[in-house]
Amino acid sequence: MDQIVSNYIFSMGLAVPLAILVAFRAGRMRGLNTQNMEERLGDLAFDSVKEAICNKLQALFDLYMNMPNGQNFGFPGRLTIQQIAAHLHNDVEDLDLLQTMYFNLLDQGVQSPYFVQALQYVQTFGGM
Repeated sequence: MDQIVSNYIFSMGLAVPLAILVAFRAGRMRGLNTQNMEERLGDLAFDSVKEAICNKLQALFDLYMNMPNGQNFGFPGRLTIQQIAAHLHNDVEDLDLLQTMYFNLLDQGVQSPYFVQALQYVQTFGGM
């Protein structure tokens, strides 16, 4: 079963770091079988990449706002990092687009157009 799961994950076209993350998380899944593997691993892949985007956005906001190490920037109003990320990717189910977004944030940091869009969203809807 492990080989089937590994082959399926790599067939998704995920970049190696993200594929490893999904494979690690898949190893902890209960009740995974050949009948539900495609749906459950697909959901896991989308959730993992979206979580990676949230984590990177949070790190970039922390950097942009000069937060001390170990402290996260608190968003104004009721905004959460998940809402900000969802605004960026519109809950799209396109792994290629999500990976592009993640690696753009990773490579360009606060200069990324995705971060700039997130910052504008926070300023507009968070009253920043």
